[in-house]
Amino acid sequence: MGLFDNIDIILERYADEQNAVLTKNRKDTSVYLFKFEERRIDWQHNEVNLAVIIQHDFSENGVDTSKWNFVNVAWKDIGPNRFASDRNLVNSADFRQIEMHIEELLRESVIYLNNIEFEDLKLVY
Repeated sequence: MGLFDNIDIILERYADEQNAVLTKNRKDTSVYLFKFEERRIDWQHNEVNLAVIIQHDFSENGVDTSKWNFVNVAWKDIGPNRFASDRNLVNSADFRQIEMHIEELLRESVIYLNNIEFEDLKLVY
């Protein structure tokens, strides 16, 4: 039984409701990242890219596979510039915290992300 087995159906439902793409264990990243489970829901609203990401805790010291983050990200690229905003709803917690509150986290994420306007983003590069 995989770590996401209890919540994948909920993630799929939220992705469908947003006309979004649910990605499981991104295969387009480095071999190092491919070894770790994660989930990501991507969609667009008002010409802004939006994502909900559930992933391990990454730091300059490496990856803590016992800790998880639930992150909201919004971005828009204009020419060579990227404008973005991110927000952690769960930071460095046990996966069970995400699993127990997945519906609430997704509801809050969808409301927050779908209300982001370009003016809310900051120049990143």
